[in-house]
Amino acid sequence: MTQTTDLDLVNLELKARAMRAAYLRGLVSAMFARLRSGKPAHAAA
Repeated sequence: MTQTTDLDLVNLELKARAMRAAYLRGLVSAMFARLRSGKPAHAAA
């Protein structure tokens, strides 16, 4: 068994944040692509 250090936890947290950011970026770009193509979407501010 390996010892889990604080550094390991920080690396995991950074990886999780990067994945979440990439996912959100994908959602936003898909939303903008839909808006640009002229299909009706829910009203954005």
